Amino acid sequence: MIGSWWTYLVVMVGCSLFSAGATRSAHSWTRNRTKSHTSAQFLSANPKMVSSISILLSFLLAVPLFSFINSLKVGTVFSLSHLQGKHLNLVLVVASSLLLIGIIHDLFLMLSTWYLGALISSGVVIWSIGDRIELQDQMPAAATLIFTILWFVIVPVAFKQLESSGQLATGISILIGLGLFVLATMNLQPRLAVCAIGLVGSNLGIILQHRHSARPHLGAGGALLDGFVIAYITLMLYPQQVSTSNSFMAVSALIPLLLCLFPLINIFTISFSTMLRVFGSNHIPPPSIYSLLSAVTLRENISTALIFLGVSTTSLIAIILGRIDSTVGLPIGLLTVVSYIMVVIFLLRHSLQHQVTGRPQIRIDTP
Repeated sequence: MIGSWWTYLVVMVGCSLFSAGATRSAHSWTRNRTKSHTSAQFLSANPKMVSSISILLSFLLAVPLFSFINSLKVGTVFSLSHLQGKHLNLVLVVASSLLLIGIIHDLFLMLSTWYLGALISSGVVIWSIGDRIELQDQMPAAATLIFTILWFVIVPVAFKQLESSGQLATGISILIGLGLFVLATMNLQPRLAVCAIGLVGSNLGIILQHRHSARPHLGAGGALLDGFVIAYITLMLYPQQVSTSNSFMAVSALIPLLLCLFPLINIFTISFSTMLRVFGSNHIPPPSIYSLLSAVTLRENISTALIFLGVSTTSLIAIILGRIDSTVGLPIGLLTVVSYIMVVIFLLRHSLQHQVTGRPQIRIDTP
């Protein structure tokens, strides 16, 4: 690991405290203002905007804080210029822009094309600076552009859907961020590691501030920000030892997919339900995996726990694949993906069977 463990801990705690403090202060200020105060009403009516801005500010604090702590080490030469993440400043600008676009989407109820166009533009920007999907330079430039744009559109949209369907984006971002942090430190990529642990701390602060709920409202801005940063870090994870074998390339492609497996499968499940609705099907399953699980377990807290357990498992498997031989890791990764797909198919069949038999899908909501 490049950088002491306590350095990353300080970054995580610092981002968490800053995020929680900023959110708490903003809400306290709005409560103390009179109802006739326009700006107070504006912020009070949009708590998701406050949470999103708090995540951005605390996340932007991570890299400078990390560099400052390391500069205090006497006699330590710490250079990050030769490592991955050389375009990090531009990436942070793009992430900040997506946050602003998401906030405008929430405030003015913009159409989905509003943020989809921005995500396509962000994919083009990332591709143009060379941080693209290449698979060891074995794809033509046009293919790398298409796949890079798709990655930076699908992953952020998947996190926005997680936020819309069950306010799960914050918890899942933390779990995936921890996996990204471990992989980045294993690969000796400190700037990516500090971005990952900073993202973890920023989202953790939002959860700590919402003491009475483990699923705070994040809004489109914060969800798009989380999704974009996670998409970028997963794309830039490069192992120390590179091989030209087909199994190694397959595992290298599987690790980002495994880390984002639940958000990706969730958005395809939502797309499946939407297609059935468009074609006028009489039997339409619930639109998300969270809803499908809630219909089976009949309790939202159990569904949330199962989802977090599944995301933690896939993150752990991705870490293991980064350490073991690719010939062994490839079947493990494929088996994980197939297992997820089979579980989703089972949930869809269960939901459709209940609708055919006319049995109601009762869900007991937790207080």
